[in-house]
Amino acid sequence: MIQRNEKGKQARQYFIEVEKRAKQIELPQTPEEKLILTMQVSARTIKRVEKLDARVTDLEENQPLSGSQYAYISRLVSRAVVQYIERRSCC
Repeated sequence: MIQRNEKGKQARQYFIEVEKRAKQIELPQTPEEKLILTMQVSARTIKRVEKLDARVTDLEENQPLSGSQYAYISRLVSRAVVQYIERRSCC
C-alpha cells in the first residue's frame, strides 16, 4: 500500500494489524477438527434460536391488546355470557 499522508499510514497500519490477527487464527485441518467446529457453531446457533423462540413466545402470549381488539373481545365475551344465561334460564 502506498502511504502519502497520515491517513494512508493509519490505513496501512490497520490492515497490517488485521493481517497479523488473521494469521494467528488456527483453522481446523483434519476432518475431526472441522466436525468439532461445525458442532460448536451448531450448538451456539441452536441456543440463539431457542432464546429467540422464547422471546417470540413471550411477546405473543403477553402482547397488550389495542383498544379496538379489547372492545371486540369484550363484545364476544358479553354475547357468550348472555347466551349462556338465556339457555340456563329457559330450561
